[in-house]
Amino acid sequence: MPLLTATEVTYTYPDGRHALQGVNLKIYPGEKVGLLGLNGAGKSTLLLCLAGVLWPRGEITVQGVSLSRQTRRQIGPKVGLLFQDPNDQLFMTTVFEDVAFGPQNLGLPSNQVEERVSQALAMVGAADFTQRFTHHLSFGEKKRVALATILAMEPDLLLLDEPTSNLDPKRRRELLDIIAQRPQAMLIATHDLAMAQAVCSRIIILEQGLVVADGPTDLLNDESLLQKYELI
Repeated sequence: MPLLTATEVTYTYPDGRHALQGVNLKIYPGEKVGLLGLNGAGKSTLLLCLAGVLWPRGEITVQGVSLSRQTRRQIGPKVGLLFQDPNDQLFMTTVFEDVAFGPQNLGLPSNQVEERVSQALAMVGAADFTQRFTHHLSFGEKKRVALATILAMEPDLLLLDEPTSNLDPKRRRELLDIIAQRPQAMLIATHDLAMAQAVCSRIIILEQGLVVADGPTDLLNDESLLQKYELI
């Protein structure tokens, strides 16, 4: 059974721009899928729709439950969204407060919240960040802490928007290792073809809000396909 299914997902912005035009896809448990396409192809918009931040036409189901305003609270913890810019995700004073925010809103007791924060920060190599001020972190450190905020929710699916963008080579490699080790299913929007090839078993290409290719990562060896959609 698919973990997530999107059926004829269509989204139009208030200015009339058609960001998504009937997207159909399925993500299976444990699967790591690269989402490729030019800027403006609809990658970020699709992730926002799948996470219940934007409300498109069509249907999105998570573990068989249709996503709606009525079911978002039930489905929300199952899907973790990592924004492209960690400054859009981190808003508390300390790292502990940021990572604890989600588990606290689940109503977990304080000892379980502390355990989840500790485990999530350890997963991203930031175990000693607990009392650091979030605004004092480097961009790469913020990326890791932002990932910890969603891992602390123990989701089944991670939606990652350009996780390696603006990172130096060392921090990029560290984040790739973290992502590769996580067992959750992932849909990773990226321009980083090398990362997609290293981490993902499947590739989806978006073009003007449409899925134009969906197949194994071997698609990245098809130079004519990549040229057609201006990915190289």
